[in-house]
Amino acid sequence: MTFETILKEAEALPPEQREILGEMLLWSVRPENLDLTPGQWEDLARRIAEEDAGLSEDIPWEIVREELRKKSDH
Repeated sequence: MTFETILKEAEALPPEQREILGEMLLWSVRPENLDLTPGQWEDLARRIAEEDAGLSEDIPWEIVREELRKKSDH
């Protein structure tokens, strides 16, 4: 998948989802910009530990994209 394809699909998302996606992308390159409560940091640390230990379930992009499309159709 090319950058242009990803950008085109992202631009087709509803504004709320584009905002979330933008925040997530910014956080992925600058985690210091993530404004979380102490409880949210704990949850994030737990989830990262689960991922590192191989205990989390990865969801393919195609499935996530389809679920987002279904939500935006409502």
